[in-house]
Amino acid sequence: MLMFDEPQQQSTDDGDFFKMLRYLAGIPGAQAIVATSHERASIKLFAAQEPNVDLWELGDEKLITKRP
Repeated sequence: MLMFDEPQQQSTDDGDFFKMLRYLAGIPGAQAIVATSHERASIKLFAAQEPNVDLWELGDEKLITKRP
């Protein structure tokens, strides 16, 4: 299992970002989790075209928030 948290924070080119996702989706027997705030429409389009990709969208919700 491999996890990435916001890999585009490193100023990754969009084309390279999607190449990385395709590579990860093609690794047999592996699981990769990528958290991103990339533009939703392009991520949804990518996921719809890749049979090995499951998209879990949290919307604007946060997993961790500050206490009031």
